[in-house]
Amino acid sequence: MRNLFDIPTIEILITKIAKSMPLELSLAACMLVTVTTLWVIASKKARKPPFKIRQHKKKINYSYLALNRLKEIGAMYGPGAQFTYLRSKKIDCYTFEEMILSALSLRGIRVKRNTSYSGDGGLDGQFWVGNLHFLIQAKCYSGYVKARDIREFSHVCRQKQCYGLFVHTGKTGLLSRNVVDAAVEIVSGGKMLSLLTGGNLTILIDNTMVALPGDGAVQIRTYQQNL
Repeated sequence: MRNLFDIPTIEILITKIAKSMPLELSLAACMLVTVTTLWVIASKKARKPPFKIRQHKKKINYSYLALNRLKEIGAMYGPGAQFTYLRSKKIDCYTFEEMILSALSLRGIRVKRNTSYSGDGGLDGQFWVGNLHFLIQAKCYSGYVKARDIREFSHVCRQKQCYGLFVHTGKTGLLSRNVVDAAVEIVSGGKMLSLLTGGNLTILIDNTMVALPGDGAVQIRTYQQNL
């Protein structure tokens, strides 16, 4: 069916009006058709979400596909191939952020995504386990993680009185482990893969052990652990 408001249809409609009416009426009718068409086109453009919102939704949707692909790669080729995939050009830093939040969401955990990928204050997302509020920072590394990044994130978590997960795809050196705050857990290596693929994950922060069960589990246990 021809779209009433495409350009060829408008031209045909105006031509028919001009031939079937007196000059004064045809001019008025043509003007009415033109104004109505422009209004409809403007309304459609106004309803279209801004580019940043469309990009954000695209990254979120792609993150679920990437999580499924990560599981398939693990089943076929093992953890080494999974790390290669996460460090490849197929997974940029924004997709990696969304993969973490999507993986947590699949566990039944309440998450909060950023509305944009800039001006986020160094935070890449948030989630809640019971009454515990967590901040997330995600880094795509192929080498060693920067101790400065961990130190700055730890400061933000203390400032906001929240726990933190520093999730990265690289390696954690001794210096980075020494600067991390007690309220922050570094999630990398096998623990990071468990987080993304729905495996059982236990986090120990500030003398609190938080058990994050795998996909489909309803109960999330938090309890105190004496060190």
